[in-house]
Amino acid sequence: MTTSGEQAMRASGSEATGAMTVRAGRQLVYEWYTPSLARSVAFLQALGFKALRQEAAFAEMGWGPDARLFVEEVPEDPGMPSGYPGVYHGNIRVMVPDVDAVYRAAVVLPDGKILKPLADRYYGLRDFTLGGPFGLALRFATPLPGFSED
Repeated sequence: MTTSGEQAMRASGSEATGAMTVRAGRQLVYEWYTPSLARSVAFLQALGFKALRQEAAFAEMGWGPDARLFVEEVPEDPGMPSGYPGVYHGNIRVMVPDVDAVYRAAVVLPDGKILKPLADRYYGLRDFTLGGPFGLALRFATPLPGFSED
């Protein structure tokens, strides 16, 4: 017997079906939550990371030819779910062919908490962020038409 989560994972193509191709360095990208983007970017640059893109509250950092680290400034906000970002220090982006199927499974998980709702984003992805047990946060995403990872 399969759970709804297993069914959603099959529908999303997360089993090794080859339904969606994302370069290895762009799959499972970590996004670090920080109260100070400027300090965090400076810290990473001192270690050899390159700032590939920087906005007011977000930076895409590069390491080598393909590896990425996302940095998002997330101040304490009483409107966010309890413990965010205090319990959650970042998220791992997981690219899937059908983010809506994964979302349907996520909203019923007893240990899950939707941190950012499912939506089309200006950066070319349809995504949501799910907080799990013990500080794990996962951001599931599907490319919108016209999305380019370069």
